[in-house]
Order: sequence, then C-alpha cells, then structure tokens
Amino acid sequence: MRDWPKTAEVLDRHGLRLDLIPVEYRAESILDGLSNEPVTGLRFLMPRALAARDILPETLRRRGAHVDVVAAYQTVLPTAAPRRFSKPSHRVRWTASPSRRPPQ
Repeated sequence: MRDWPKTAEVLDRHGLRLDLIPVEYRAESILDGLSNEPVTGLRFLMPRALAARDILPETLRRRGAHVDVVAAYQTVLPTAAPRRFSKPSHRVRWTASPSRRPPQ
C-alpha cells in the first residue's frame, strides 16, 4: 500500500481528498472501511473492469447509496498470446493491480 501517500498527494493538488485507504485491493476491504460510515444518499462513481464483481455497488445500493458503474477497461488475453498462456496453468498467477513505475 505504499502507493497511497503518492495518490493522496496527487489528489490533494487537484482539490480532492482521499478518505479511505483499504487494507487490501478488494471490494470487501472497501466495504469494511465504510462499515461505520453513513452512505444513504451519497453518490459513488465506480470506473472499473467490465468483468468486475458486483459486491461493492450492490452492497452500497442496499445501504441507500446511488452508484453509477462504468466499465472503464476490459481484461483480455491478447490474440497473439504466447503458446504458454493459451491454456490455464497452475504455474501462472494472474493479478490486477494499479500501474506504477518500478522503484528506482
């Protein structure tokens, strides 16, 4: 989670405030962080992957929030994928995380 201070700094420069830093990159962690916060009537814009799970927007809606979900990207295997990635393998771990430059 070392990216969060940098994210908060960039948001601050644009007049925005980072209110919640989830413990994990998972919807459940965001929901845990919001568990004691009233969300009734609040509006949430969720740009996310086309194939994302619906637990976060559905739970917030049940709690009275207005949620707009926008498919911002789609995760796909390239058509010219190397042969080793054409079939599932127990030796490959797929992850999705924020893009960032490697440490210098």
